[in-house]
Amino acid sequence: MSRNLGERVTPTNAGPDSKGMMSVCGWELEGTTAFYLVAGAVGFMVLMFSLQGVPFVARIGVALLPVIGTVLWVKFMVHGRPPGYQIDKIDKWIFGGNFCQRPQKWTKWRHPRFVVLAEVMAKEAHHG
Repeated sequence: MSRNLGERVTPTNAGPDSKGMMSVCGWELEGTTAFYLVAGAVGFMVLMFSLQGVPFVARIGVALLPVIGTVLWVKFMVHGRPPGYQIDKIDKWIFGGNFCQRPQKWTKWRHPRFVVLAEVMAKEAHHG
């Protein structure tokens, strides 16, 4: 086996770390992201077959909802985002953005001992 003298070979462990890439309609999707789109397509087919008595245009409109939902989910929540992005975003929507706030602003719901804690924090702020 001969190699070019200018060729550099570096052994890495990138193979086990890689999630793989899949191209779907021009999107380069990483890992299992394409399964979201497959789930939307399955939802489309299930709704198309289950709404047999509904007029065709209405049936198409209702059946496209899972496809549109999964495409939007992949576009804005999965594709090109870090692994925990969806959880963090949903947590922010439900509980508010408390990631970079001071500890005094972490408490959103007032506990019965909130007044006592607020007084202690105020004293610490004045002394510190």
